[in-house]
Amino acid sequence: MRWQFRRQPAAATKSDNAEALRAAGLPEAQIQAMLAPQVETATTPFELWPENEPAWTLWQTMQTQWRTGPAGITGLDYAVLPAVWEGLAVPPADRAARFASLRLCEAVALEAFYEKGGSP
Repeated sequence: MRWQFRRQPAAATKSDNAEALRAAGLPEAQIQAMLAPQVETATTPFELWPENEPAWTLWQTMQTQWRTGPAGITGLDYAVLPAVWEGLAVPPADRAARFASLRLCEAVALEAFYEKGGSP
């Protein structure tokens, strides 16, 4: 890496990366696959019904709280929910319904993740 006058190192070119991977002993096919341009996947727009917005907001807020272990992703960390309830100003009377919605989203996400052969 090159550092000059506290600047960021010069960005490696594709050929620099390929040479480094070859030097590490990777097969050419794997190098080409790693350096191939990434294809963006189109996200299908969807309509969120107003009655589902509270569940969606909770789901999005919890996306940084996945627990993982030797067996892979195991689920969400519910220990953070009191802080999330407070941060989202969720009334105590609404928490049971939102928790049920969160668990449903979690179950579907785990099912989809492991169907695709996911791992941590």
